[in-house]
Amino acid sequence: MTSAERNHTTFMFTDIEDSTRLWEEHDRAMEAVMSRHDEIFHGAVRECGGKVFKHTGDGLAAAFTDVQQAACAALQAQKRLAASDWGTVGELRSRIGIHSGLAQQRSGEVFGRDVNRCARIMDAAHGGQVLLSGTTVALLEATRGDRWDIRELGMHQLKDLSTPEAVFQLCDPALPSRFPPLRSVDRIRRQLPPLAELFVGRQMEVRRLGGMLREGRLITLTGPGGVGKTQLAIAAAMDHMRLFQDGAWFCRLGSAQTVEDIAQLIEATMELHASRGENSLERLSSGLATRRALLILDGAEHVLEAAASVATELLGACGNVVILCTSREVLRARGEQVLGVGPLALPALDEDDLQAARRSAAVALFERRARLAHSEFALGEGNLSAILSICHQVDGLPLAVELAAAQMAAFDPRDLAQRIGRRLELIDDRDKTLATLIDLSCSGLSEAERTLFRRLAVFAGGFSLTLAERVCTGGDVAVDDIVPGLSDLVDKSVLSIERTDEGNRYRMLGVFRHYILQRLPAGEGVDVQRQRHLEAYLEFANAAREGLSTQFEVDWVRRLNREFNNLRAAVAWALESGQVDRAMELVHCTDGYARDRFRREVESWAEQALAASRGDEPHRFAALAVRATAAARGDDIAGSMRLAEEALDCARQSTVADTFIANRVVAIAGILTGDRERASEVSYAAIERARERGAALEVARFTAFVAHGFLLASDNEDAGDMARQALEQARALRNPSLLAWCLYVCGLLEEDESALGLLEESIEFADMVDNQYVAGLALQASMWKLQSAGDSTLVAACLRVIRHWYRVANWAAMAIALRLCAQCMAGIDDDLVAVLDGWLRRQEQRVAFSAGLSESYDQAIARVEKSLGKAEFQMSVHRGAAMDPTQVVNYCTRALESWVARSSG
Repeated sequence: MTSAERNHTTFMFTDIEDSTRLWEEHDRAMEAVMSRHDEIFHGAVRECGGKVFKHTGDGLAAAFTDVQQAACAALQAQKRLAASDWGTVGELRSRIGIHSGLAQQRSGEVFGRDVNRCARIMDAAHGGQVLLSGTTVALLEATRGDRWDIRELGMHQLKDLSTPEAVFQLCDPALPSRFPPLRSVDRIRRQLPPLAELFVGRQMEVRRLGGMLREGRLITLTGPGGVGKTQLAIAAAMDHMRLFQDGAWFCRLGSAQTVEDIAQLIEATMELHASRGENSLERLSSGLATRRALLILDGAEHVLEAAASVATELLGACGNVVILCTSREVLRARGEQVLGVGPLALPALDEDDLQAARRSAAVALFERRARLAHSEFALGEGNLSAILSICHQVDGLPLAVELAAAQMAAFDPRDLAQRIGRRLELIDDRDKTLATLIDLSCSGLSEAERTLFRRLAVFAGGFSLTLAERVCTGGDVAVDDIVPGLSDLVDKSVLSIERTDEGNRYRMLGVFRHYILQRLPAGEGVDVQRQRHLEAYLEFANAAREGLSTQFEVDWVRRLNREFNNLRAAVAWALESGQVDRAMELVHCTDGYARDRFRREVESWAEQALAASRGDEPHRFAALAVRATAAARGDDIAGSMRLAEEALDCARQSTVADTFIANRVVAIAGILTGDRERASEVSYAAIERARERGAALEVARFTAFVAHGFLLASDNEDAGDMARQALEQARALRNPSLLAWCLYVCGLLEEDESALGLLEESIEFADMVDNQYVAGLALQASMWKLQSAGDSTLVAACLRVIRHWYRVANWAAMAIALRLCAQCMAGIDDDLVAVLDGWLRRQEQRVAFSAGLSESYDQAIARVEKSLGKAEFQMSVHRGAAMDPTQVVNYCTRALESWVARSSG
């Protein structure tokens, strides 16, 4: 055949995980294993209508004319692999990738770009996992999408491919569904809420919105509340992420009132730190000027004029930014495109074809949600008419359909249809519609159940039995009433239950909670319940603070993750009711836990508490210490030192026993400012006080602080003795955060492989408890130690560090990291070094940077200037000096990424 034939095909690539190791350990057995493996895959492909066209080492490649065939073959093969006995080999796990596209065939060989893309999708999978491309998923959903359980995994940059790929996982109840992160090159940066599990029926709108995102700059989704505008926006952003190389960002406008409020919300969401501009909007425009990004502004109906002003300003200043708004009303801004979002598609009320009804979005949503509420629920000819009646009576409004379907555990569809018919007026107001359904949900509750249900509404994000007993008993509710009461509420589907190894956890649907709190008069005890909730979570938080200092820190971090919504509600009530010291106490308890994910929120609590402070609260030192840490992260080192010293003064006057946080922030601020004598002074004082109190963890922590100070003063002998002493104490205590810190300090003192081993161990312990600050320090130290490891290794380490500090938005640490990166890259990428030096020299007046200057840095820059020549060097320096922090980080990241790509290609 002289010319290639091109056909639309679905490809499937497979490969055995850890096959090299299996061959090494089970050489003889693997021959029989591979024979059985091939038999399974050939059989599955053949039975499902496909054809194997290539064997690839320990895997194969197959082609199918129908996308359904490929999905069927993949699941069938995985089930047979899982069910087979592999003898001494143990478990045999195959990774599978599926992609649909054009194939070229010549002389029996199948090849082309889409064949390569399928192979790369397979490369990203883990053993036992089936991955699908976005193209394949679209084809599956266009035919029989309800047949398949598909999980969205986000946009991934796959090896050797120029554009990122939307990757999905094909799931089956008989197969594992949880796997580690994909083996992709990198995730496209984004901050989007997860798409609702029950999002259905919007494929046409998603495609249409995708076209508008390609061609327009400002798109507004309009429609009544509860119609699904937010979920549609998120789905479209996920599907079209590849259009926005700098990511997609979701900003809920609920609390915003003005242009400044909106700009500040966006700044916080995107973690922008632009320095130019007199107000937030100008700084935001500066920070977004060079980005190709999608910004979703959710719920703009209450700030229409302000949202329109922000959109107009940003689109005028930022040529590659696209804004997608959701609102009940149009913004009426220049260039705005509007897409009206209506309720889900409904079949005819008298539809008697079961399959035709199932294809409608409203019925599909009802069926899926009903099965979650009642596993034996089945849509059939006997209940079809009633379900159609329910869907029509709630106008196909997604939230209303979902709430109605949740009643299937308690109601027959025919009974529910009659009850809604008697009580629901068909109106377009979301709140009244949902209120009707909530009233209906609660109509079967006894008075005792209603009382307990109202009291449980103070919990946010779930609760345990112990905490329910602590908060809800009193008056008409005895402690012995809680267990049967919870059981009854679960049975009546107004509470859900999650069974874990640590006990049962209960959750109230958010719309129920908010509706109850809004309707519950103050006279019915809502303030009393919120106070009990606050006291219960103060008790929990203090126990957590103690637990975080033990070997069980990982468990306490997990518990705090689970309870953070309740801690947030407790702080809100403390501030609202004027209990400022209790809010500060919660700040004190959560500071040791509040890592990257919740750090800014705890900082906000501290700021609000200080604003309401009388100045004499016992826990005031904790709020000041958190604000000092925030100032340091924002590169306000002088402000950090001032707040830290004020925190220490308050701590000395406080009646609270554990005030070590104040010593800690002063020591850190001292190191950042170069005042090592002050850092050492407060560390020694903390060691003495910790010994008096028997606080072994604080003794070890501050011993490592002192060792770190000796190291910075080039007193390696004393530093080594104290660092090793601290690490010995840390290993005895087995607290992950303490171990991470002490291993980092010891790693600084060692050389070569010994140092890298200690630093890698530090990173592992830090990651266990999400301690991104110490993890970043250890990454940075590893980068410095790798200067003799070869250019490729060193550049990759530099890139890893810069990405880390950018992700956690620690700009004080970033300034030091950029200086170290410049020194490491001298002789590798001199132009980058000159640009970084230009930016860094402009920061010299900042104490954090000047404290990091060194003679070796100046020598490296002198070599770079000589290599480039004075004119070229000065040109690059001026370019760097004109950049703001975000721009210089983006420039550095792109330069390092390009270097890595060239060296690996």
